[in-house]
Amino acid sequence: MKFNCFRLFLFLTIITGTTAFSQNADSLEQLLKKNIPDSTRIQALIQLEKYYCYDSKDKALSFGVEAVKLAEKTGDQKNKAWALNYIGSTYFYNGIYDSSLYYHQQALDIRLEINDKKGLGASYNNIGNIYDDQGKSAMALDYYLKALRYFEEINFTNGVGIVYNSLGNLYYTQKNIDQSLLYYQKSLEIQLKLNNEMGILHAYNNIAIMYDEKKDLNKALEYYNKALAIAEKTGNTGDRITCLNNIGQLYTTLKNYVKAEAALRFSLQLNKEENDTVKMVSPYINLGYLFKTRKQYDSAIYYYEKGIICAKAAGLKSSMKESYSHIADAYARKSDYEQAYRYELMYDQVKDTLFNEESSKQLNELQTKYDTDKKEQMIVLLEKDKTIERNIRNSVAGIGLLFIALAVALLFAYRNKKRANTLLGQQKIEILNKNQDLQSKNTLIEHQKKEITDSIEYAKTIQHAMLPVEKEIHAIFPESFVLFKPKDIVSGDFYWFRKSGNLCFVAAADCTGHGVPGAFMSMIGNDKLNFALQEKKLTKPSAILGELNNGVKEALKQNDLGSTSRDGMDIALCAFDVENNKLEYAGANRTLYKISSGELTEYAPSKSAIGGFTPLDFQYVNNELSFVPGDIFYLFTDGYADQFGGDKGKKLMTKNFKEILISIAHQPMDIQKQELEKAFNQWRGSHEQVDDVLVIGVRV
Repeated sequence: MKFNCFRLFLFLTIITGTTAFSQNADSLEQLLKKNIPDSTRIQALIQLEKYYCYDSKDKALSFGVEAVKLAEKTGDQKNKAWALNYIGSTYFYNGIYDSSLYYHQQALDIRLEINDKKGLGASYNNIGNIYDDQGKSAMALDYYLKALRYFEEINFTNGVGIVYNSLGNLYYTQKNIDQSLLYYQKSLEIQLKLNNEMGILHAYNNIAIMYDEKKDLNKALEYYNKALAIAEKTGNTGDRITCLNNIGQLYTTLKNYVKAEAALRFSLQLNKEENDTVKMVSPYINLGYLFKTRKQYDSAIYYYEKGIICAKAAGLKSSMKESYSHIADAYARKSDYEQAYRYELMYDQVKDTLFNEESSKQLNELQTKYDTDKKEQMIVLLEKDKTIERNIRNSVAGIGLLFIALAVALLFAYRNKKRANTLLGQQKIEILNKNQDLQSKNTLIEHQKKEITDSIEYAKTIQHAMLPVEKEIHAIFPESFVLFKPKDIVSGDFYWFRKSGNLCFVAAADCTGHGVPGAFMSMIGNDKLNFALQEKKLTKPSAILGELNNGVKEALKQNDLGSTSRDGMDIALCAFDVENNKLEYAGANRTLYKISSGELTEYAPSKSAIGGFTPLDFQYVNNELSFVPGDIFYLFTDGYADQFGGDKGKKLMTKNFKEILISIAHQPMDIQKQELEKAFNQWRGSHEQVDDVLVIGVRV
């Protein structure tokens, strides 16, 4: 497994988590707690956004949104564009291309308005990267060339070098290795002039990969070693790991097994020190391939299985598929056909899973390709027909010439037409065959898509059977409503109502993710809440959340050594004692609102989730409060306030959500639900729903 070419967003250093940089981020966060000028605060927020955008999405977006607001308040358009720029980069690194493009386009619009040429070059380069990753090569090239023109105009050498790197990546995805190598070499020349060690390192590595692709292995090894030397000099552990892994793979190809094993084991050792599960996958699998090549099948199987464990933890199904295939082959070479068959079945299972995940995407791509090919083929046919007509007209125009010349011209025209008609006939047959082939593939994918959708629809039935029905809810809380709008067929949000003795319980929970993964988490959460109340006989909300935290961590094996699971949930839980007009509330990152006499009071949760990295012994805060008849309590997840919409495509935000609740609180609960849904749909307009939505209202 060779690491891909480095993708560089302009002005974005890829962070490897060095201590110095971590301290810098910490000092910036401390700085924000002080009373500092707005201009200094904006710069600090953007630097933190830039630091976290590669590997901490939530933090990066939080700092970015705050920077945008402050820039708007102070009228600082230039820094507002940079804040939007890094929000776009954050979404890009998380594979959310629509959102990434949206924010980069906003930054571009501002920069066009204020004529910020350096910023314009950055925006065009970054949008080009998005189009390149989406396979829209022509659009990516257009944006890269625009970026290059701006940087050359202002003589910004570093920007030119990074665009050259982007062009190298573009041509590499097109398998135009020579053109890709040319641009990487141009990028290297600039980085050497600037003495930019990180830029030089990445250029060396990218050039090495190109020589590796060209099968010039000695040249590839030369540049890998150059990159490794800089990584060791700068103490950049992440790049050392990358280079050592690529060198080890190259030595295996060269059959220098001793050096290959040494490089891969060193890479693995560094990975263990960094505790980077994702990057452990490659050296394990490459060691497996090395021992398999040497016919040491037991060792090969051992390392492939290690690779599978890491790949499972990191969710890298393609690496799991590759490893299962190699293990099956190794067992077959050992004549252990029973084990070979077992691993071949595992390979088929992962392969089918990957196919199902890609089927919807492939359906759209195939349909687009089919439509495009059909149009292009029609154009070709029309052009052929025009050519024939021109030939006939040219022949007729020679009537005034000698008879023999006319005869010869007509003869040639006839032969040309005959050949053209024959060619047209062949092309039409080919087009029909291609269309039939595409139609067959479309039919297969439609069938696969239907099977997947049917399965998820059945999962929806199971999930809804878990949730209390309206009759059960109204038996506990006669005046209440539940607004529940899943983003997908199944939901990561869930609600929970129970009665125990004189206490009435209600909870609103938001699990990690949405769709199928979120639905699995919701099933676990519901089960653990029931266990805490019915089996453990717990009634205090903070104690129930503590038990829920333990239960989720146990179910997901998050207490196991080396576990990297971060899954969990946020939740608000209330226990109503209606007879005594009292309520107890505990929250894990989810707030509780009370509206009494038209005034909204907010009760803060504990700032720690259920599961994930929350310690087993974490103590959630228990809030005790009183109420009077007619007071309304609202529990909710973040989907409502986070919805994009309105005239400017922005989030609805918590402030507006509160205003909506205050404006409708005097109405009956069923009308409140209708008004909330109406306001949500009007705000969303034509925008896609971004998350599951859950709002619960209870009037006491």
